[in-house]
Amino acid sequence: MSIPHGAVLAPVLGREEGAMPRRLGIELGVTRTDFLLSDGSTGATHALKFPSVPGDTAATVAAGVAELINRAGGDAKDIDAVVLAM
Repeated sequence: MSIPHGAVLAPVLGREEGAMPRRLGIELGVTRTDFLLSDGSTGATHALKFPSVPGDTAATVAAGVAELINRAGGDAKDIDAVVLAM
């Protein structure tokens, strides 16, 4: 499926028109990884500093996202965008 640049994505994502996105930021670090979840609908932000798993970035990200979602509530499928920094 091709989405034109600037298209309204709410219908594609199964969201109601006008619903604000949830965005996840991840900064990978050697000893810890920082996660930030921003909820555009409520204005709430949730932050988590999570210990990095040496040599296993995927495990770090999976475990950190799961912990952040557990603390913030909701579901990972509700995240509309992810920004990754290394």
